[in-house]
Amino acid sequence: MKDALKRINSRALLLAVAFVALLGGVALGSGVAPLPGESGGRDAAGTPRVAVETAVGEARQAQRGKRGKRGPRGPRGRTGPEGERGPSGETGARGITGSSDEHVLDFGVDWDGAANAAGHDSSAIDLPGIGTLAIQCPSTSPDDPSVRRLVLTPATGGWRTVANLTTFEGAGTTAATNQRYQTNDTTPITALIPNNGMISGSFSVEPNSGGSADAGQLPVADITLSSYWKVNDPIDTENSCHISAQVLAKGY
Repeated sequence: MKDALKRINSRALLLAVAFVALLGGVALGSGVAPLPGESGGRDAAGTPRVAVETAVGEARQAQRGKRGKRGPRGPRGRTGPEGERGPSGETGARGITGSSDEHVLDFGVDWDGAANAAGHDSSAIDLPGIGTLAIQCPSTSPDDPSVRRLVLTPATGGWRTVANLTTFEGAGTTAATNQRYQTNDTTPITALIPNNGMISGSFSVEPNSGGSADAGQLPVADITLSSYWKVNDPIDTENSCHISAQVLAKGY
């Protein structure tokens, strides 16, 4: 098939050349003079070279096959140099002033020797909007750890007072325990203070019914506490209690 096409295209080329030569002969017989600068622009048969070249180009174009598929995209060129830095933009408007209603409150218990515990075995702070928070660590009742505790007394009734506390003591997967305490009146909330550990958590108030207050305006306080106490040593001077707590209160 390809050989047949080549023969047809070759014949077309010869016919085109012959036709151009014929036109050249007619033009020569008619006495048409070449333009200035074209006196040498004819071949041996007297045909203008431009016409011959055009005919040959057209015949070669006819011999050309179909256009092939597009080749693969070449590799991406290197990134050009970075341009000059533009001018700085205008400074935006100043934002709204944030709240400054946060308060850091520190308190604790510190005594060495049971004889020195009296007057130093408790401490309390006021959490406005929430209640009164106290640390109690007496030297008495060595077999009753429940007397060494945190006590939150709600400020008023009509609100739900909540304590969400995590206690850390010991090691392993059971060393941390979390508990949520709550009361809907002025009944105090109590949580045991670990013998040698930490407490982390929060105190807050909530409406007893939904939609009665903006949650963003309700008071909340976060606590971090560390403790070490011993009250069962037969040598009185070896007993002690050291508790340090910090509360970050906000929203009042």
